[in-house]
Amino acid sequence: MRVLLVGQDDTLPGGMPVYIRSLRDYLTTRPSIDVRYLNETAVKGRRDMERPSGPALFGEGMRLRRALRQEIAEFAPHVVHLQVAHGLSVLEKAALARLCAVMGKPAVLHMHGAGLMEGLSRLPNPVRRWLSHSAPPPHRVVALSPSTGRALSTAFPNWSVHVIPNAVEPPATAPPLPAAFTVGFLGFMDGRKGEQDLVRAIATCPAPIQAVLAGDGPNLESVRREAQRLGLTDRVRFLGRIGGEAKMRFFSDISALCLPSYAENYPIALLEAMSYGRTVLASSVGGVPDLVTPQHNGWLFAPGDVQGLSSALAEAARSAILVANFGAQSRATVDSGHVWSVVGPLVEQVYAGAVRDAESSKNAA
Repeated sequence: MRVLLVGQDDTLPGGMPVYIRSLRDYLTTRPSIDVRYLNETAVKGRRDMERPSGPALFGEGMRLRRALRQEIAEFAPHVVHLQVAHGLSVLEKAALARLCAVMGKPAVLHMHGAGLMEGLSRLPNPVRRWLSHSAPPPHRVVALSPSTGRALSTAFPNWSVHVIPNAVEPPATAPPLPAAFTVGFLGFMDGRKGEQDLVRAIATCPAPIQAVLAGDGPNLESVRREAQRLGLTDRVRFLGRIGGEAKMRFFSDISALCLPSYAENYPIALLEAMSYGRTVLASSVGGVPDLVTPQHNGWLFAPGDVQGLSSALAEAARSAILVANFGAQSRATVDSGHVWSVVGPLVEQVYAGAVRDAESSKNAA
């Protein structure tokens, strides 16, 4: 089977590029699959994480459409796998799915975007109707969590929605926990991840918590200044963007990962931390409650609830045994359903179903 994978540059930071890179690695090991990758970031001419608007977006969309048409003509894929971010990406990929249908190819729309359902609910009714008719079978729609899958099926009942969680490759064994409780943060700092809330929660926490914040973004310097203002210079370290061995050291050096986001889907950063046997503290947004169970593998709190986060940090800092037990359960959560040996075959089944329906439609015609 020939699969045309369409998505962001997989060297960028963020969960979707990590997923794309891992999916490509998995598919290349499958002897029955020939995969080609269309790097939409390069096609659009973007640099790093910039987000243009206005006429630039229209020009980017047209370039991507032409590139997809050319790839379909040259590669003749059996299925096109479209990675969907948030906001306008949903409409852009729906338009590409329509192009795939015109060219006789089924598409898989993989819904990664944070705040996905909130964004869809704000669309005008005519746009929602157009979207509803853009991805019916033989197309397939992939949701990352059961809650998002149910919401998509309710909002768009004519879609064929399949729940397939994100996956990671855990280390062979979880590294030992550090001697002193240390909380980590990993993400693109643009305010949506709640990075400022974490710094403020640390300042009000009665335990003398150490923190390591990894990632960059437009809010980085603001968060750094906030840490200085609150007198946390000696307790909060900033690593900037990390990857490779530096990322592995980051997960080894922390006791828990905190993600106090205001919008998420099914964060890969949480899965990565859990695969290292680290418990997590996260806001109850998107599909996070489908992954994190309080008093089992982590803590949940409402987005923006700085006091709730501070209390969770204090409880974690007080009990090394609790942190270790929750960390072990986190690793078990990943091993049981969020590794590529489990998730990869589910993706292949979605491909096969889309191709089968497309062939049936051709034969019926």
